[in-house]
Amino acid sequence: GPGRLSPALNRNIFGPQNTSIPVLLSAAMMRIHGKDSAAVFILRDLRDRIEMETRLHQTEERLAESEKMALLAELAGATAHELNQPLTSVMGYAELMRRRVDLSDPLNLKALSTIESEAQRMADIVKRIGRLTRYETKTYVGNTRIIDIAASSDPEEGDGNPAS
Repeated sequence: GPGRLSPALNRNIFGPQNTSIPVLLSAAMMRIHGKDSAAVFILRDLRDRIEMETRLHQTEERLAESEKMALLAELAGATAHELNQPLTSVMGYAELMRRRVDLSDPLNLKALSTIESEAQRMADIVKRIGRLTRYETKTYVGNTRIIDIAASSDPEEGDGNPAS
């Protein structure tokens, strides 16, 4: 009613050693026999609430990051598995071709070598996808960001391909 500070106000007051303390300020006038006789001020210390909200926000961010990493791991595993199936066939047929094609023809040799080297390159990429442990991105086209597979995957011992 009349004589109330409504809504309450967020303010900072100064405490010992001039420390700033966030408070919620409420106020009301006290009426005795129809006359304003006193003012009542209520200061509610908001430090614990602000700290709790900060911790909650940090926890929510960590949870979102954990969920993103779990999704990334699931997607990486499924992708590596699905790509390995056709890749194994391509590499197998390349080996068959090597045994049956006239390799004295430079065109045949170049085509087969290209198929084998590109299939091996794909196999290396699939291995890195299967080892994704982080979510690091790089700029792709324009402002588009894509996952940086090399930086996001743990290197396999002896593969000579550091993740960073």
